[in-house]
Amino acid sequence: MASPEDHFDFTQPTQPFEEATQATATPDESLLILARERPVGKLVWKRSNQTSDHELFLNLPVVVGRHRSCDIQITSSVSSNKHCTITASFDQESMGYLIVCEDLSSNGTFWNGKKIGKNRSVILSHGDVVEIKRGYFFTYLQLTKRHKEQGDGGDMLGGKYQITETVLGKGTFAEIKLVYKKDSQKQMAVKIMEKRNFS
Repeated sequence: MASPEDHFDFTQPTQPFEEATQATATPDESLLILARERPVGKLVWKRSNQTSDHELFLNLPVVVGRHRSCDIQITSSVSSNKHCTITASFDQESMGYLIVCEDLSSNGTFWNGKKIGKNRSVILSHGDVVEIKRGYFFTYLQLTKRHKEQGDGGDMLGGKYQITETVLGKGTFAEIKLVYKKDSQKQMAVKIMEKRNFS
């Protein structure tokens, strides 16, 4: 046991103390940070004369269904406990946001009037409508401009494919961009040409 006469030496730590440095976020990382604080999009849903909306944040799935634990609870007799999920994620390939609706139901979730199919997913674009039978309609509204979609490719192209801003190649009169087939999420390429160059 130490006595009051014992002498104790206190020395400086052997390892140098390093001051914490603040990491600087890249522009894309900053966008991701903002997306976690602000909604990427919004689901506006309508039942009879009632309308409501639900904000969609990055990597936070919104569960739609009959069960009380669902984020959006519906009372349709044909809905499943967990009918579908809608998730926003950031895609490194296209450097944009992808909004995916996955059908979990047996009775079906409909995307712009077309049945998705159980355990299948589709990519949602601004204005797309998700329907659960017996009168529930959800419209997806894009709130961020980060993932830019082009509407000048015609209704057929815009309806089936989601055009990203990722340029795969460029020539004198055209550029090739990465696209996603909405109903399968398959990556493809599209060549975009300016009409005025061929007048």
